[in-house]
Amino acid sequence: MRYFQRMQSSINFIEDNLTEDITLAEVAKEANCSLFHFHRLFKILVGCSVKEYIRKRRFTFAAKQLVETQKSVIDIAFDYQYGTPESFTRAFKKMYG
Repeated sequence: MRYFQRMQSSINFIEDNLTEDITLAEVAKEANCSLFHFHRLFKILVGCSVKEYIRKRRFTFAAKQLVETQKSVIDIAFDYQYGTPESFTRAFKKMYG
């Protein structure tokens, strides 16, 4: 049960910081685990890597903003830690087709 609480703590940290630069070390620290152990445990319990989870969650929120707001693609790309709108667009197309 402790592992689930640790993972939930790390997921809460990710969700609260989606527009920030999130390092794996910070997320592992939230779960009170070594980076290696955390990464293995996260993948087993969540079903994907930490980086993949962060990317998917950022795209979920970015897609929502694209539909519900008048923000530009450039602003949304920068909000969700993409260096250029082009890289955001490529990754977005790859994710959603």
